[in-house]
Amino acid sequence: MLKSINYQEPSSTGLMLPIYGPPGMGKSSIAAGLAAACEADGKRAVMGDTELGGAAALRRAGCKTSALLDLTVAGGAASARALSGHVLNDETCGLFVLDTLTELAVTVLRDAMGDRDMPEMRDYGKRKMGTMQTIRGARDVAASGRPVIITAQQGTHEIEGLANVFVPEVPKNDRQDLVSQMDAVARLRMASSVDAEGLGLEPGARYLDFRTDHRHMTKMRDPEPFFAHGLRADGIWPLNSEDSLDRLYKAISQKGNES
Repeated sequence: MLKSINYQEPSSTGLMLPIYGPPGMGKSSIAAGLAAACEADGKRAVMGDTELGGAAALRRAGCKTSALLDLTVAGGAASARALSGHVLNDETCGLFVLDTLTELAVTVLRDAMGDRDMPEMRDYGKRKMGTMQTIRGARDVAASGRPVIITAQQGTHEIEGLANVFVPEVPKNDRQDLVSQMDAVARLRMASSVDAEGLGLEPGARYLDFRTDHRHMTKMRDPEPFFAHGLRADGIWPLNSEDSLDRLYKAISQKGNES
């Protein structure tokens, strides 16, 4: 039986937000800061860690109760897929984080290869299936009302004839599926001395870029929750204030504007 959706009522789902950027830009720190905001809201985050950077980030953010699970070990791909089921059954969880999808895709392929040195065509099919199962599991978490943060490294690829477009660094087919499933996609950037004044930021200040631009891949399905908590009209979310991540957590949780 088909389920009727009341589109007049505010959504009760969490939002899925991938954040991608260069190594060392602070993606894990942002995820940990959101975990701290989740704890301040009376819940805890569950983070799946594929690059072993989560522990230090959570400590720096002052997290106390959030869970960190190692997905780097053999079988980590299967663990990542099972993680969403664990989160769905955890009433204390208010945020699900996967850090990073880039390395998870590598782990899925490695698990598919087993003891072989070189991948076969079937292994790439298994990678796609495993990655999509993880994304769909995360979608189920968001549908239950918990927001989802997925980080990824930044790459450059040709898209529709345009060279050097900045994109999340995951296999091409996985990237298309990833973006189609997400509520928004943000590129983590740092204001340079050239563009800082035009952005209204100090040089070196980090920000999330949601702007539509042919030079990078971004997305914003529904800007209202983000505008309600601090997204600028130009599509920039500055990260230079102490409450920037608290407000971002409220936005992806689709909480009312309480300020």
